[in-house]
Amino acid sequence: MQSILSKIKVKYIKSLHKIKYRQKYNKYVAEGDKICEEIIISNGADIQYIVCNESWLERNKPLIKNKNFEVLLADQLGFRSISQLSSPSNILCVVEIPKHVIPDLNDIDFSIYLDGIQNPGNLGAILRICDWYGIKNVFLSKDCVDVYNAKSIQASMGSFLRVASHEVELKLVKDYGFNIFGATIDGSSNFDSQPNKTFLVIGNEGQGIRKENLNLLNQKIGISGRKSLGAESLNAATATAILIDRFMT
Repeated sequence: MQSILSKIKVKYIKSLHKIKYRQKYNKYVAEGDKICEEIIISNGADIQYIVCNESWLERNKPLIKNKNFEVLLADQLGFRSISQLSSPSNILCVVEIPKHVIPDLNDIDFSIYLDGIQNPGNLGAILRICDWYGIKNVFLSKDCVDVYNAKSIQASMGSFLRVASHEVELKLVKDYGFNIFGATIDGSSNFDSQPNKTFLVIGNEGQGIRKENLNLLNQKIGISGRKSLGAESLNAATATAILIDRFMT
């Protein structure tokens, strides 16, 4: 079905920029050609609307053929009214937030636990890193930034569609007998990267891993560097990439 973007739907889409309305309606917004095209062809994505201009629609009719969602046409002014990008794209999707079932932890050999990550760019980049290394499930504390924040989605470059996120307490992971490694400033860079059943904990960008979770670690680990050159620490996503590579290769 095809119609014109209305004021009521503008108000609805704009409300999804805030987490309380994403939670209320169980929907999120994604923008940009690459991400939206991945969503459209994804078997697991339940799309409510796509908003596009006539040019995009004409070019992509085969892509949306036989798809069960409403197409809303918008001009440049309409896109500016609903976009969170500094340079609005010509395609936007409103999508149902999927209900990921927590996998059987007995079937997992290695995964990531994010403890209080607040920067959506870091979260999205970490999902992209996990996607690169074939990690299909990531676990988060309840106070992490929302996976469906627009900046998280953009930074993930579509990886949020392939990497499922689950909110759990780290203690649950510990109870399954995992080796828990935590990335800390004072952690050792000399560690066994090939243990059985491993979780890597990445802490909050400013505060690190919270005290109660530090007590659950089997080992604090770190990344050796030439700190004399001036850098005091690494970005959370960068550190995650380096450490995952240690474990996965």
